[in-house]
Amino acid sequence: MAWRRITRRVATFVAAGLVLLFGGLQTGLGQRLLFNTVASLASTPGQAIRLDGPSGFFPTDMKLARVEVADGKGVWLAADDVSMSWSLWPLLAGRFDVQALRAARLAIHRAPETTTTEGDAPSGSGPPQFPRVTVESLAIDELRLGAALTGAESRWRLEGTARLDGMGANNALSLAAARSDDRRGRLDLRARFDATRGEAHADGNFEEGEGGVLAALLGRPDLPRTAGTFTLQASRDGGDGRITLDAGDALHVSGSGRMRPEDSGRHIVLSLEIRGGQLPYPTWAAALDRPATVDADLLLGPTGAIELRTLRIASVPLAVTASGRYDQDTEHLQLRLEAIGGDPAVLAALMPGAAWRDMRIELQAAGKLAALDATLSLRAAELDAPQARATDVELTASTQGANLSAAPILRATLKGSVGTLAWRADKDPLVTRDVRFDATIDR
Repeated sequence: MAWRRITRRVATFVAAGLVLLFGGLQTGLGQRLLFNTVASLASTPGQAIRLDGPSGFFPTDMKLARVEVADGKGVWLAADDVSMSWSLWPLLAGRFDVQALRAARLAIHRAPETTTTEGDAPSGSGPPQFPRVTVESLAIDELRLGAALTGAESRWRLEGTARLDGMGANNALSLAAARSDDRRGRLDLRARFDATRGEAHADGNFEEGEGGVLAALLGRPDLPRTAGTFTLQASRDGGDGRITLDAGDALHVSGSGRMRPEDSGRHIVLSLEIRGGQLPYPTWAAALDRPATVDADLLLGPTGAIELRTLRIASVPLAVTASGRYDQDTEHLQLRLEAIGGDPAVLAALMPGAAWRDMRIELQAAGKLAALDATLSLRAAELDAPQARATDVELTASTQGANLSAAPILRATLKGSVGTLAWRADKDPLVTRDVRFDATIDR
């Protein structure tokens, strides 16, 4: 019949076209046209992508001589001799199986420029669905991190494997990196998730010698050793984590966390200790001159509410305690904070000659983010600055209906008193006693 002949001819033409297309994509010209099109489609007004020198067998064994990503300032990422071998048939079952992914060189010179354009926000009712991915071998012979990114240029060799099957299955990731320049350094990261048992585990460690990346970020490239570890263990019954960071006399951090389920939500307890102080930044050097501790106790409700049961920050310049609650559904905030001043080392680092005695700061806030009532009070036996000195200070600032979810509209009052206010002049100081404030701000 005529329609059968037409169907056979159409099928023949389609098959011949696919064969010609497949054959064309095995040529240099065909691959250049394909990757130029892909680069053009993947580029955005703020990020331009170049894919040069394609070769290999399309589509399962491809190579690129050069990959570049540029923004308004120029190229910020470049890769040479990139190759990927993968299997086509598992993709039909929703799995992307990569036997080998390799780059001879990958250079990240700096962080990219951030650009925001209309329509960047993703649309849809849920998160995007990605195929399951397995990478049997990942290798970057030379990973170069620029000084603008990490504070000091470094070169690494990276190897790893990955199996990512989604939250409803088993997942595993392993990465290892070692310095390949004239410095000493190593980084290891391991993570796995067993959906059947509902268990997750992750741990990692790093160590660098003199001139390491962390030492450069701290402004102390002379540190002979920096190291750190972290562990995370989680199950349906809760989770525990621990972190340590050792950078000699510059910085030492140790902390732990615990999460346990309760009838009212997830109970989280965090503890952190920080010490050090031998840093080239005066403020941080003063703040870490003696140990500081942070302890937090909070509850994450099933509807997204966050209840801060207690927060305590103890350090030399200030002792801070706080409690509160925030409900994401109603955008309702309730917060109480108190800070008691001790040795004013941090303030003196910011403002030479500044000091205080018996200082107490209290903050209370309640209401929705679109209509928040807040009161801030300050009391001090003495406040001393380079140009003035005040005693018996009592100040209270309050605002009603402040809108924090839109452009701020400030309606506030300031009331208080100062027993003695002395302005330091070239000759005789100007002294005023029993000063009282009562002001209204409407902006």
